Order: sequence, then C-alpha cells, then structure tokens
Amino acid sequence: MSRDRIIETYVERLLAWKDPITVEKLDDLAAEVGLSPEDIAAVRKQAQNHLARGKNYLDFDCVEDAIEELTQAASLDPLNLDILQTLAAAYENRYQQDKKPADKIAAIQTAKRCLDVAPDDAKATKLIASLEASKKPPLKRIMGGLATGLILVGALGSKPIIKTLLRENLSSQAPQIDIELDIPDPELDLDGILDDSTPVATTSTPSATVAIPEIDIPVLFEQPGLTLDPRLSRLNNYDDSSFYKLQGVLLNESNQEIDSLRLQVEYLDKDSNVLLTESTMALDTHEGIMRPGDHHAFDLVQKVTPAVAQLRLTVTTLDQLPAPASYPTAQTIDYSWPNAQQNPGLKFDLTRRQENFSTHAGGSGYLKADWAITNTGDQAIRQLKLEVTFYAENNRSLGSKDVLVVYGSDAALLPGEVRPVYVIENLKD
Repeated sequence: MSRDRIIETYVERLLAWKDPITVEKLDDLAAEVGLSPEDIAAVRKQAQNHLARGKNYLDFDCVEDAIEELTQAASLDPLNLDILQTLAAAYENRYQQDKKPADKIAAIQTAKRCLDVAPDDAKATKLIASLEASKKPPLKRIMGGLATGLILVGALGSKPIIKTLLRENLSSQAPQIDIELDIPDPELDLDGILDDSTPVATTSTPSATVAIPEIDIPVLFEQPGLTLDPRLSRLNNYDDSSFYKLQGVLLNESNQEIDSLRLQVEYLDKDSNVLLTESTMALDTHEGIMRPGDHHAFDLVQKVTPAVAQLRLTVTTLDQLPAPASYPTAQTIDYSWPNAQQNPGLKFDLTRRQENFSTHAGGSGYLKADWAITNTGDQAIRQLKLEVTFYAENNRSLGSKDVLVVYGSDAALLPGEVRPVYVIENLKD
C-alpha cells in the first residue's frame, strides 16, 4: 500500500471514529494501518492548517467558516488542546450571537473534551460554568408529524433554516439512510440566501474600522485540463490588519480522474514580487474523486500585507488516473420535501456513483460512498448539509453522520454545476 493510501485510510478511520478517543487508541489505529511517525506528522500538519484557517476566520469575525475549519481540525487531531479550545470558543461565540441551544450544547461538549485532554484546563472549566449557569431556553418545535422534534438548528447566511426529513434506500446489502437537509424556511425572504447570480462572500464585518475599501485581487492560474473560476478574490484592509479571501471553483476539463490536488499560493505585489508563499490542499483524498466535467470548490483565508496586488496559484501535486471511456449510469437518490413547501427554484439531483459496504467480525461494517450533486434549479445553493442515519435490516439505527455537501465557506453551487460527495462511515451493530 502506498504512503498516500496509508494516510488516506488512517484519516478515513479517524473521521469515522465514534467512541471516546485516547492516546492509546490513536497509537493502536496508527499501528493497525501501518502509519509511520512521518505520516502522523503529515496528518497533524493538515490539522494545523485547518486550525490556522479557523483562527484567521475568527479574527475576521467569520464564525460559521471558523467552525467548519476547526471541526475538520478536531477530526484529524482529536487530542489537540489548542484546536479543542478554539472550537469551544467558536461555538460559544456563535451562541452569544444567535442564542441557539445547539451551539450552547456543542460549546459545553467541546469544553468537556478539553478537560478530558487537560483536566486542569481553566478556560474550559470557566466556559462550562458560565454556560451551564445561564437559563436553558426551551427547544422550539417547528414541525409536526415526525417522530423527532425538529428544531431551528443553524443558519444559511444570516437566516434560520429548518431540517426536513426524507428517506431513501441503499441496495439490499447496504443500510437504509435517512437524510435531513438544511433548507431555507419557505416563510422567509430568500433574497439574502439564494440568488441566481454569482454569490457574494458570506462574511460579516469585523468591528475594526475599514481603512481602505475592499480590493478585488486578480488570480493567475494555468494548468492543462483544469480551469479555475475565482468567484471571490478579495483583499480587506483594516486599521490593524489585512486579510485575503479566495473562493475558487475548479472545473476538470481533462480526460483524467483527479484524486488530490495541492497548490502553491504566492501573494504578489504590483511589481510581481513575492510577498508571501504558502501551500494548500485544494482537493484532498477524503473529498471525492473529480471526474471529467466535475466542479470542486475550495477556499483559503490568509492574514497578509496591504501590498498584495495579485495572486499566483501553481499546481505542485496532482494525483490523477486516466478516466474510463464511459461510466455506468449513476443511480438517483430519490428525495421529497414532506411537511414543507419547496422553493421552486431550489432543485438538485443526488446520485450514487459507487458504494462499497464491507462487513467485519462482530457485526460491524464500513461504508465508502461516492455520490454526486447536480444543481438542476435556477438558484445558487450556498449551503447544504445532509444528516445521514444508517439502519440495520431490522430498521434499527446504527448511528448518524453529518455530511456537508456545499460548505458555507466555499463558493455556492451554481445552476448546472456537478460536485462529487464522498461519505465514509464505520458502522457498529
């Protein structure tokens, strides 16, 4: 097994882990998949990259984006106290803004994970005491006719969203799946959530006074078979700092399947002098394979100098294989919108390209699924999250998993775009 595949297997197992993690369990998992100390360092470096982006988002007051980055960091390095502290603070920040019970619970749970790692963590203890001392607001039930009490659980832009239950079936050898989709409340004004134009950044303005207006930054990119659409490339200058944000969408126009893609990012001044260089994974192995014609969204945010005038992206690692002449017809995953009125312009197809479900001794199993989403409507989709619940044949739940199909920090899924969706889950009977 190649080094990249060993790391990929370790990350997949780590992302699918449900039980409380310990140093011993991490070591056992690393030994089981054959991970070397260098490989472990590479995974932790990836987690540090997510942490750095999460902290940058928090500095920029982009709490939604920060939580997404920090959640990924915590999944890759679950015993890192700095990551857990920052994630707990981010949840607490969002709770103070929106007063949503789910954020309060998440902040407390994450802070308790901090205490598992460092029992004398004063920050975590103070946060738990502060939140548990506050009055717990009742959960607001917004839909009837379902066995579970569905509540206001998140935000799309600045508007609340609801979850609507739908069901589809896997093949007879795989578990059933219930999917809950974050969709706009049909009673709300959708103008600020979904539109038919290129989306603007879903960031909020920091408290600092803007010293210089926002500046659009040109992006230089050239790679045979790949096209980059920089939906947002902007420099924001404030009294005490400057931040650059990119929302890019790659289109695979080659005859290759792309498994991973690393970019060198160079921040240039007006005379093309390099001011700062960094590296970023634009497509990672756990994000799904880009077939010819597929789109893939990625983003980056970086604290920079106000002298930045252009960006140059260069491909440094490209893992690809020749695509077959044709693919089997992808099976459609049927869905419906019960108990809620669907917005007419919000339509998408969800299809399964390939699924592997393997069983192990003791009744456990491992699911790896390659799905794809196509925006078939006439409105951009800014954020879409699936909550997938797995069932045994006797309709007994084996657990659930949140799958972010369209990230809030990424460019929206425009009409006609196709993006891969990769789902992995370790199921225990």
